[in-house]
Amino acid sequence: MSPPNLYIFFASADWSRSYKRRPIKRRIRLLMRFPKKSYLAFLSWLIRTVTRSRLAHCSIGDGELVLDFGLMGRNHWPHISYCLNYPTLVGAFIVPAPNAIDLDGYRKEKIRVFPTLLRWWSRGRVTTRDCVCETVRFLNEAGVPCPKRIYKPCQLFEWLEKEGYLYVNFS
Repeated sequence: MSPPNLYIFFASADWSRSYKRRPIKRRIRLLMRFPKKSYLAFLSWLIRTVTRSRLAHCSIGDGELVLDFGLMGRNHWPHISYCLNYPTLVGAFIVPAPNAIDLDGYRKEKIRVFPTLLRWWSRGRVTTRDCVCETVRFLNEAGVPCPKRIYKPCQLFEWLEKEGYLYVNFS
């Protein structure tokens, strides 16, 4: 039997692109009508600005299920549904793992923004429960030795690329 594959997905920070082309009145109306999407667009802009990268998010999957760590908590998605419906998904790395991991048994827990900002400021010295920390933790659990000081999605992307894992571009 072949070792299980893990899929490390990356999403861009292009939520805010649709807001920029609209007049200010329309933007305010969208903000009032869809506060959650506006909040996500603002955080994507913040991540893009602070990290100076087009990548803003990462998640991990095992071929059947994708565990997405977001501001609304941990969400479980079917693999195909995630690939087809996630709006800003740009690609995924396929990582053969020595050990299988169980993505199904984790409780829903919201990501707090302040510890993530503290982690960026301390350059990875503080651990938190954001998308990058959890993905690195799952990679280590699966037997893929990943450095724990990775604290930005672009760093995880660069590390996976440097290690020679196969990348599949979705855009």
